Amino acid sequence: MNANQIIFKIAFLVIFIIIFSVPMVAQESNEDKKEIGFKGDYIEKNKVMLRWLPSSAGSWRLLNYYGYKLERAEIDTLKKITTEWKSLANNLKPLTLQEWQTKVKTIPTDTMLMVAGQAVHGMSGKQFSSLDSLEGRDAEMRNFFTAVTFAAEFSKNAAVASALGYIDQTVLENKIYIYRLTPLDSISDFKLTFNTAIVHTDQLLKLPIIVPSEIREGENAIEIFWEKEIYSEYYSSFNVYKSPDKGVTWKKYNDIPFQYSAFKDNSKFIFRDSIAKNYNPQYYKLEGLTSYATFGPLSDPIIAQGKDRTPPKPPFNVTTTYLGNKEMKITWEVDPADTDIKEFRISRSNKVDKGFIELTKVPLSADTRSFIDKDCNELINNYYFIGVIDKEGNPSVSMPEHGTIIDSMPPSMPKGLQGTIDTNGVVTIHWNLGSEPDLLGYVVHFSNNDELTFYNKTDYPLRDTIWRDTIPLNVLTEKIYYKVRALDHRFNPSPFTAILTLKKPDLVPPSSPQFTSVLNALGGVELKWVNSSSHDVVKVVIQRKLKNETTYQDIYTSNGIKDEEMFIDTKVIQGKEYQYQVYAVDDVNLKSEISGSVYIKAFIDKTLPAIETVEIQSDKETFTSILSWKYPYEGKYKFAIYSSVNAGPYLTIKIIENVNTWKDKTFKKGDIVKYRIKVINDKGWQSEFSEEVLVMF
Repeated sequence: MNANQIIFKIAFLVIFIIIFSVPMVAQESNEDKKEIGFKGDYIEKNKVMLRWLPSSAGSWRLLNYYGYKLERAEIDTLKKITTEWKSLANNLKPLTLQEWQTKVKTIPTDTMLMVAGQAVHGMSGKQFSSLDSLEGRDAEMRNFFTAVTFAAEFSKNAAVASALGYIDQTVLENKIYIYRLTPLDSISDFKLTFNTAIVHTDQLLKLPIIVPSEIREGENAIEIFWEKEIYSEYYSSFNVYKSPDKGVTWKKYNDIPFQYSAFKDNSKFIFRDSIAKNYNPQYYKLEGLTSYATFGPLSDPIIAQGKDRTPPKPPFNVTTTYLGNKEMKITWEVDPADTDIKEFRISRSNKVDKGFIELTKVPLSADTRSFIDKDCNELINNYYFIGVIDKEGNPSVSMPEHGTIIDSMPPSMPKGLQGTIDTNGVVTIHWNLGSEPDLLGYVVHFSNNDELTFYNKTDYPLRDTIWRDTIPLNVLTEKIYYKVRALDHRFNPSPFTAILTLKKPDLVPPSSPQFTSVLNALGGVELKWVNSSSHDVVKVVIQRKLKNETTYQDIYTSNGIKDEEMFIDTKVIQGKEYQYQVYAVDDVNLKSEISGSVYIKAFIDKTLPAIETVEIQSDKETFTSILSWKYPYEGKYKFAIYSSVNAGPYLTIKIIENVNTWKDKTFKKGDIVKYRIKVINDKGWQSEFSEEVLVMF
């Protein structure tokens, strides 16, 4: 594999690796950030390892062109002063291509040195003096930056040659040094003029041995976990060594250092290995790699093996047989291919999905295929579950099997049914709780007519003895009817309770009565109407007022039982104009709307009082008669005198005014004459005829 191939392989693998364990990780996606991550540690005696990394590919390429200045000062803790800065490198840049080629020849086994050289000198050899001049080469430059970062991580030679690392070999023990790294960018593109790192040489940095926090032995797979919070402070990546001969010899397992986070727990690092055969112990060691390309100590041997994680198939053909006296026999079968069965466990519940109770305090042996439950509940459901467990503890459970017990005894009828309806239409009914141990619940039925069908109002058995319903009140039916029955766990129903009748709060006024006719009669005003059709009407009220008045007065009240009624208002004044209206009242004192008002003018009687007594005197010698009468009423009146001679018709013979006598002399001997008188006033109103008087000549 040539250097270019290695570079691009590394570019893809590094996606999964965090290069540094401190905040100097390259942020390649943000070209506006131009800081440089800088760190140092005393790892080898009389040597301080320094590493740095620009924050982006463009910054790295630009600083390769301008270079860095590296200085060191000593901190005197007694005098609390810092010595003058001493220059370690005034123009620190990557090796030239020729220098790099010479370096590679002297260290031909350092592949990362070749990778770094290809990355530094791989961009057509052209130099760039500004960030703007790098536009258009972004993707290529990012790949090279990724590669050189990766190479410097795993090779001190690559880090130093790439001007991304420095080894200070002039340090003394028990000192405190401060290092200053200054970018030599003449165009001042960097926000920070220098970066610093402090190193103590009183004690070498001790790298910890990796101790796994968890080992998972799966089916043909092994997973090893170690804590990220502990080891990411020291190591940026890891190696795994594996022994083919139970720890005698060791060989590195991975080609390139790795750093994988656990998928479901980001707080841990993970190593996964697939193995061909279970129960074949595998031997591993873990090794950490620092950002200075130095290695921590190997871990102690980690021994793990793949294990059987496949459970046996669930038991099938599960059957139950009720033996009586609370005994239920359960039988089952298993797949003959499951040869590693260790034991069986039996559980029971009165529900199909919860509340399981294990019946086998001591597990049943692998060759068992039946079990007798000696304490099943004869009043409720019994569901049985057969659990099978293999020698590795892998469980499997059968489908629930119902233990059938014939139960035809229903619970007793609920007692104490009562209820109310409030003004919002909320119905509350309640009853006493039954004492049956197999009681499942209650169902409520209702109807709007106690002689018609009742309907189930509850979709499922109620577990309570209080139930609420909401009904509309703006309806014509006054009552609603309920009855309740109990159910046991076999769904045997009890008898229904007696019907509970609840009267609805009446919010609907009755329908209005309607006038059908209004007429003047001789004795007054005759009113006819059709009564309200509402069945709860207790009275109908007729009201009257004069046309110009504002207040009605009640003049008549009926019970509203008949379909049609009539009333004559005799207390009217002749000639006055009246207005009538009618309404109904129900049994909760709700009033109907007022029907359309009717108007009428009271009848005027134009008949004058008749003359009560007429006296007659006759002179048979002169054949004359004299009529006289009294009319005791004030006013001007005329009197029309009618006569009938010898049974002839009555004819008007004289109309006189303001006199009470009259003489008639036109007769002869043998005539029979009859008289009647009628009163007429100045308006033309007339009275009835007076009583008839007679004279014979």
